[in-house]
Amino acid sequence: MQAYVLIVLMLLSVNLQAQTQIVEPSQAKLLGIKLIEADMDAVRVHIKDIGGFKQDRATLKHSNMDKFFAYSHLRDSYYVEFQYDPNGKVVAAKRLFRRSAKHFNNEYRDLQTEDVARQLIQVYGQPQQVIRKSRDGLHRYASYIWRDQDMTITLDRVGSDTMAPIFLRYELQTDRYVAKTPEPDALAAVQR
Repeated sequence: MQAYVLIVLMLLSVNLQAQTQIVEPSQAKLLGIKLIEADMDAVRVHIKDIGGFKQDRATLKHSNMDKFFAYSHLRDSYYVEFQYDPNGKVVAAKRLFRRSAKHFNNEYRDLQTEDVARQLIQVYGQPQQVIRKSRDGLHRYASYIWRDQDMTITLDRVGSDTMAPIFLRYELQTDRYVAKTPEPDALAAVQR
């Protein structure tokens, strides 16, 4: 009987581990886009395909940044921003949350970094760093950082202000000022 109970407990623990699959920060996705592999064209096409976002007019012709405001998808966020290197590869992405997001809690209180961190812990595991921050003598709050060799994920408040909105920043550990590689077609035209 004890062996049977032990086997059942082992199967339950395996089942719970399978349901909470922890991934590395380098495997992070934002809006279904795998950031480590994405480039500017893939991001723009994907955002257009899923709909519900309006691109900021100031970033329409930029080659180093895109900002998309949420109007029907991601209602708990103000905007999503992507930054690119000169070759068009994603080097950073940012999501700015609204102060009161009912997606995380069904209360009429402001969103806290702990609310967002609980969901991120289920995906990325425990953060490598938790920093208690305060500004101007106001209440303290926790800032969270997940890190591996390819990406850093930061959950913090804008300007370290306890009353400011929360942002989630994904930053790839690459050189954002890398020289632009010439396109093969452009080289062939120049050599002729």
